Amino acid sequence: MGHAQLLRQQSRADAETHRSDRAGRSLNLTLAQVDPVHLGERLGLFTLIVLGESVVQLVDVASDADWDRTLELSGLAGFLLLVTIWQLSLVHGYGGVPNLRESVLPPRLVLFLHCVTNGTLTALAAGLGAAMEHRHGQLPAGGRWVLCASLSVYFVIAVAAAIVPGPAAQAPVAWGRLLGRLLPPLALSLAIGLFGGGLPTAVVVWLLVAAAGWSLLGHIARPMRAGLPDDV
Repeated sequence: MGHAQLLRQQSRADAETHRSDRAGRSLNLTLAQVDPVHLGERLGLFTLIVLGESVVQLVDVASDADWDRTLELSGLAGFLLLVTIWQLSLVHGYGGVPNLRESVLPPRLVLFLHCVTNGTLTALAAGLGAAMEHRHGQLPAGGRWVLCASLSVYFVIAVAAAIVPGPAAQAPVAWGRLLGRLLPPLALSLAIGLFGGGLPTAVVVWLLVAAAGWSLLGHIARPMRAGLPDDV
């Protein structure tokens, strides 16, 4: 028997021994511990990046355009909309998710809501870019629906984030205030998407600013309760 054949047999024997050791060894899996404060900060920073990309959309269009009153109004409306969403997501929310409270959902659910929210904000950025490009006329139906539907989904997420953690937080949901703060903006966003085809682009964006501002006003109009981003 040659030396090479002996080496191959020894290699096969070592491999069998290694597999046997692995089969007989039990797997000990442990769950990673997540610091809620640290998680919220990191997710919030990512949301800031997404909102920053939305500002870039506005600046890119404005930098190549002739400065006029329509550009001023459209750019100001887009910026105010993004500032309002920043307030709703990061000041009155957790991890970039509006109305979400810290430590009331498992991290995997927080990550899911965070991903959906930021996907919605990405679509909103595309809609704002289209609005700036068509600022002198009317938004095409596709661009109008991207803008209005993304904001509508954002308000749906805000409702879900306020309702789902209720049992876990052992805090009753103030349905009257919650629906009064979120249903009118949701209805207005959907109405613009459905019936706003004849509206100038700047009017569409300003109406969406009013929708988001109404939701934010519901937070600002009453004092915050200790330990919660908002008394929903």
